[in-house]
Amino acid sequence: MPRQILIINGSYRPNGVTDQTLALMADTLHAHDAHCETITLRDYPLEFCLNCRECTQQPGTAPGKCIQHDGMQALVDKIEAADAYILASPTNFGGVTALFKRFVERLVMYAY
Repeated sequence: MPRQILIINGSYRPNGVTDQTLALMADTLHAHDAHCETITLRDYPLEFCLNCRECTQQPGTAPGKCIQHDGMQALVDKIEAADAYILASPTNFGGVTALFKRFVERLVMYAY
């Protein structure tokens, strides 16, 4: 059974270096019998984390549910179904893009 690889792209620029690099990686992995899905964060409606911590207060081993109804739950479903991940973002002023940071902050549901 092919491995499920989830590629998460935090670049703002279509067809930029990050997009090109991830496309090459996906092609290479596919040639080695892996199934790759690329998520481009610029195409997902992701709101800022409200830091309400509601998602961290839910019992059980599953990631908590966010009170916001945007594209994050669809991403969490994909994260849960994947066997491995490739996370990529250009470097802007010494850090990841604001878009990628927003995504990472929303992953707080996995922290508790």
